Amino acid sequence: MELISPYVYPILKRVFLDREKYMYLRKISTFTEEDVRDAIMIELKVDKNFLSTKSRKTEYVDAKKIYCKICMDCLGMKCVQIARNVNGYDHTVVLYNRKKYNHFYATNRYFKEKADRVLALLGINQLK
Repeated sequence: MELISPYVYPILKRVFLDREKYMYLRKISTFTEEDVRDAIMIELKVDKNFLSTKSRKTEYVDAKKIYCKICMDCLGMKCVQIARNVNGYDHTVVLYNRKKYNHFYATNRYFKEKADRVLALLGINQLK
């Protein structure tokens, strides 16, 4: 495995790197936080303000769980950054949503289908 110099790495474009050659770069995603929002809005049929709504409807709650999980695990965002995007959240609620995502993904068939549709739209096979 060939290593990239840390002085050159910030200049390189992520999309042009061969992920097989540089195995440690596999966590770098090619989508942004806005792409995650758009994918959730398209697949779960929620409005664009789903992050700021205080509704307890299942669609909105599931959308927030999926959003928190993808942003933390794929984009590497910190809990505080995600909490700022979601209205009225602090970092502990983000951690709780991530934990609940794992639970619902393992036990709830309907939630798993929703999450898989969003992940497929973003080009992700499966989250751990």
